[in-house]
Amino acid sequence: MKQTLVWVLMVPFFCLLDPTGSVIEAEVRSSLISFLGNLSNGDTKLATDLGWEQESDPCIDSWNGIVCNVENASVTRLHLERFNLSGSLDMGSLCNVPAIANSLARLILNGNYLSGGLPAEISVCRQLTHLQIGGNKFEGKLPDSLASMDNLKALNVSYNNFSGTLPNLSRISGLQTFLAQENQLSGKIPVFDFYNFDDFNVSFNNFSGRIPDVDGYFNSSSFMGNPLLCGNPLQNSCPRGKGKGISAVLNKHNTSK
Repeated sequence: MKQTLVWVLMVPFFCLLDPTGSVIEAEVRSSLISFLGNLSNGDTKLATDLGWEQESDPCIDSWNGIVCNVENASVTRLHLERFNLSGSLDMGSLCNVPAIANSLARLILNGNYLSGGLPAEISVCRQLTHLQIGGNKFEGKLPDSLASMDNLKALNVSYNNFSGTLPNLSRISGLQTFLAQENQLSGKIPVFDFYNFDDFNVSFNNFSGRIPDVDGYFNSSSFMGNPLLCGNPLQNSCPRGKGKGISAVLNKHNTSK
């Protein structure tokens, strides 16, 4: 009876193994290696140096930059900060694989040389709580699909070349950190519930109009460097009267030069 019980307990573990002895399925390993290949601009040597090899296992063999949940054998974090990566971000190779999309919680790529845009497919990775891509060379508009990422708690797109208006990020009720300073973002700042935030910074962009009520939670350093922004906590007061708005702030800015 005891031997039968031991066999039953061991079956689930062996069911996780593929023919190579890995607990992570081959599709996931291939997708991770493909993702790194795009990040490194095709540098296959980097994958070898980091231990990312098809015949090995991200969790058992501890691929550099990967954190796993050992209980259910899944990849939960990709931490590739300051790896001198100079390629692009191919989210399809990650998020279109259900085993990754359903487990990946943190994607950390700060401090590299990555370029191109942030793909809309990022939203398919709905379990992401932390998306940090600050200090790269990304450009273009932030995808509207970001606003549908309900689990997102921290979004760092600072020190890039993003432009255009922001998605309606105020829809993400659990967002606690939003860092977007030093970009070329424009338009109005969404009306956030600022009391939910631990950190918020949109300084040195091209935002315009009245700053939403921050209720004292953030000071001018979070908004400075946007000449067309007005209202508290900046000293630049908003013009009175209908129909003036941004044009009045722009005229005031031009005459002060």
